[in-house]
Formats: sequence, structure tokens, C-alpha cells
Amino acid sequence: MVELLIVIAIMGILAGVAFPMMLNWLPNMRLRGAARDVYSVMQRARAEAIERGVNVTVGFSTATDAYILFLDNGAGGGNAGNGVLDGSEPALLRSGPLPNGVAFDPDPAVVADGDGVSFGGNALVFTPRGLPAGFGTVALWVPATGRQRTVAVSIAGRVRMQ
Repeated sequence: MVELLIVIAIMGILAGVAFPMMLNWLPNMRLRGAARDVYSVMQRARAEAIERGVNVTVGFSTATDAYILFLDNGAGGGNAGNGVLDGSEPALLRSGPLPNGVAFDPDPAVVADGDGVSFGGNALVFTPRGLPAGFGTVALWVPATGRQRTVAVSIAGRVRMQ
């Protein structure tokens, strides 16, 4: 019985030490996961544009902390290649909001316009050749810790995460 009480006391002490560390670790894991998701969606957009032979766009909504991947092909009266989901252009993926505690980074030192997305119109458009209509960066951060990750697209279409 005494041994059981000692084991329970040791487990309580270890849990008391580990729990605060886990609380600091969790937001950073969410940030890395969100950055990987944005990276993957950008890679998918490029691949879809090449495979389908049409413009494919990733549109970012900094107001709702979400993004959408769609064929920017002008279907249903939409305007092809304008970076806006219009007409009956099909959406390939709609994200939910970014994970709890993660947001687009509003720091103008990171992304000049201060909303966390530097692509024109907050839309990354890949042409049928797999090249972006323009280069830019998406910056994500955790306000509670100040940690940040960026996902950048070069003019040659290379997507990289930092």
C-alpha cells in the first residue's frame, strides 16, 4: 500500500512538471501543422494546374483565417485566371479556419501589406505550365508565443517552408 502511494506521488510530481511544458509545446505544433498544410495545398495547386491544363488558384481569406483551392477556369461565366472564385468554378478544397491559436501574421516587416499574405489579391495562381502568376509569401504565427513560419513561392514556382 505504501509503495502504491509513493508511485502515485511520483506520477503526480512528473505530471506537474510535464503539463506546463506541454502547454508551451502545443501551440508550436499547431503552427508547424498549419504551415505544412499551406505548403501541401500550394504544391497540390501546382500539380493540379499542370495535370488539368488550366489555372488553379489558392485564395487566402485573412479575415476568416482560411483558404480555398479552386480551378480558375472561367466555368459558368467566371473569369479565368483572375484569382477569384466566380461563376461556377469548381472548388477542389475548402479549409476550415487555421488551428486554434494560429493566424496569418500581420507584421508588415514580414509581409509588406500587413495581412500575412503577399500575393496580389491574396490569391496564388498557378498557370497550366506550373508557374505562378506572381511570387509571394504566406506568414503564419502564434500570437501567444510570437513564433512564426512562412511558406514562400518563387517566380519559378518552387514552394518552400521556413
